[in-house]
Amino acid sequence: MLLAGYVPSSLIDFPGRVSAVAFSQGCTLRCPWCHNAPLVHTGEAAAHTQTQDTGEHEERLRNFFAFLERRRGLLAGVVISGGEPCIHADLAEFLGRIRSMGFLTKLDTNGTRPQMLASLLEAKLVDLAAMDIKGPRDRYAELCGVAESALPWDAIRESIRILAGRQEPHLFRTTCMEPQFDTEAVMRMRELVPKGIPWHLQPYKEGSAALDPAFTARAPAPQILEDWQRRIDERG
Repeated sequence: MLLAGYVPSSLIDFPGRVSAVAFSQGCTLRCPWCHNAPLVHTGEAAAHTQTQDTGEHEERLRNFFAFLERRRGLLAGVVISGGEPCIHADLAEFLGRIRSMGFLTKLDTNGTRPQMLASLLEAKLVDLAAMDIKGPRDRYAELCGVAESALPWDAIRESIRILAGRQEPHLFRTTCMEPQFDTEAVMRMRELVPKGIPWHLQPYKEGSAALDPAFTARAPAPQILEDWQRRIDERG
């Protein structure tokens, strides 16, 4: 897996756990509001062609696993984020190595690679999967930064189905922003996620560079976000 870097400690990325966060390189989408632009620009091809010096990449992996070795007993888990981790063919090997060291694993995904997601879950390599729900269906392509004809909607729906069908408590999440979101949009989004599945709304992070420099947005007021979360939770 192309490892772009890692955060040594986080209290918020793995619910209830102190974790490290590893970032993979490359993504299938081009969300204009994405704050991880350096991880996106290499594109999906980064998963299949070597875009950086092999020695540098191997050293980065060695350093990461050496760091984890030193953190045994101090960190509970490792979050694999991106980019989109599921574009990497050796993701299972990467996760397996982490789990062999005694760490729990969380996978952040946009849902565009359901076959990889299903295989990781079946192999019990992921303790918690968090899938992004970008917005209501009629604006999904726009919020993903791709043409409607290029949006892998069937794959996204399949990933939702896969997570909803698991006994393990996986979750969905949506980054909310204004003016792109309003109450009506949130209500339309309720059609996408089956009832009884944890679904967390989080505010857009203002002040960070977005993938599209022309993109503008603001975080909803806390009371508005609370109202939207209540409406989401009411679906059961």
